[in-house]
Amino acid sequence: MKRPNRKYNDYHRTNKEDIEEKQCIDCLEWFEMNDNNFGKDKKSKDGFNIRCKKCQKINQDIYYAKNREAIIEKSKQYTVEHYSTQLAYILDYDKNNPDKRRKRRRKYYELNRDREKQKLVDFFSMYPDKQKEYNENHRDHEITKKEWNICLKIFGDKCAYCGLPQEKHIVNRKDEIFVMNFHKEHVDDKGANDLRNAVPACRVCNSSKHDFDMEEWFRRQEFFDEERLKFIYWWTNEGYKEYIEDKPLYRIVKKQNEHNKKFHHELWIVDEYRNMINLIATKVKKKDLYEDIKEYLNELTINNLSGKRKEDNK
Repeated sequence: MKRPNRKYNDYHRTNKEDIEEKQCIDCLEWFEMNDNNFGKDKKSKDGFNIRCKKCQKINQDIYYAKNREAIIEKSKQYTVEHYSTQLAYILDYDKNNPDKRRKRRRKYYELNRDREKQKLVDFFSMYPDKQKEYNENHRDHEITKKEWNICLKIFGDKCAYCGLPQEKHIVNRKDEIFVMNFHKEHVDDKGANDLRNAVPACRVCNSSKHDFDMEEWFRRQEFFDEERLKFIYWWTNEGYKEYIEDKPLYRIVKKQNEHNKKFHHELWIVDEYRNMINLIATKVKKKDLYEDIKEYLNELTINNLSGKRKEDNK
């Protein structure tokens, strides 16, 4: 179809408010001539497309439907010929736009959840050493149920970052609606693994923050609130002290075996931040570790007494 022979003044006008408007060639509606209503076109005299964005989208969809196979083939060929250039552009863009990259990945994961989980299982079955590395880098909090319930109550059963209550955080899986539980979020990614470094966070905020500095990441978010930031600092510096419970000088962790679905229990020595620093024993049943615990505590007591004697002799 040939374009109608129109002069510039035929599809441009200035309204009563002295705003320049342009007429779409398809729907014949008048719109304010700006980026919100028209796409850019360097070949055009005014720098904008002859169609409004809505009509342009319809026109593009029709063209794609008619030439789908040719477009896909051309795109594949271009990607092969310019692979290194495209890869460099994508890596540079993701580096400069980390939040957009995470949103894109999160959206993809939601649509391909089962496929991504299976890929992870297959990868770890092929590379068991990577499974160990993954487990070491993904630390979990050591918080009792009582401590966590108090923490949720202190924050009003709301995400410490976005401030939305838990019932607002829902996800649709296979046409069923689920309310997502809050995560025990590490405020300082390299900090302690107990109540002093934990706040409730929704899955989206927890995933978005990742291992970034908390305040630096929080201030970049649209939902940033100065009062919530102050409250997080109060909780991690002073508020937790009234509610944190004394814990033993070790940790018992239940883990799944690498080559089958059976579980075992591990006894670990921990540092002052509740990081697991040394594996003492591994048993199938938890009760089988009690003798190892007694032996470790006795050895610890002896070492402490000998250390005090040396100090006293000095």
